Amino acid sequence: MKMTRSRRIEIPNKTQLRRYLEEEKDPTVRLRLTLLNLLAELPRSLALAQICAMVDVPEPTAYVWVRAWRERGYRGVCHPTESGGEPGRPPSLDDGDLNALNALNALKALLEDRPFWQTREVRTLIREHFGVTLSESQVSRILRDKL
Repeated sequence: MKMTRSRRIEIPNKTQLRRYLEEEKDPTVRLRLTLLNLLAELPRSLALAQICAMVDVPEPTAYVWVRAWRERGYRGVCHPTESGGEPGRPPSLDDGDLNALNALNALKALLEDRPFWQTREVRTLIREHFGVTLSESQVSRILRDKL
């Protein structure tokens, strides 16, 4: 009889995990918490692959969820592929720059002086003023959402 060596993953904060699972309404987050709870509660004789098969979750995905739980707890499980802060690439212009951009009466007046601006013209103004090169789609998003 050949014994297979399956190393089970240790799940920290099991009682906290169960509490979140009982209260969770979002089905996506609930599935993640369920998998983690199964890893924590089922006998060690069941391998990760078997538990993943029970809930139809690929093993690499399970590892991502376990790492997210360990590093950031419930918040990590809600957004397991994020590294902590805000999702996505950080903006080239931070909020302070955008506030400064809004506050610059000269720029605002310039934009209001003419009825029509081309995005590339505004892009050039931002590049000259802030030293940041933005794509035309970023500039149009800033104009639409921030100004």
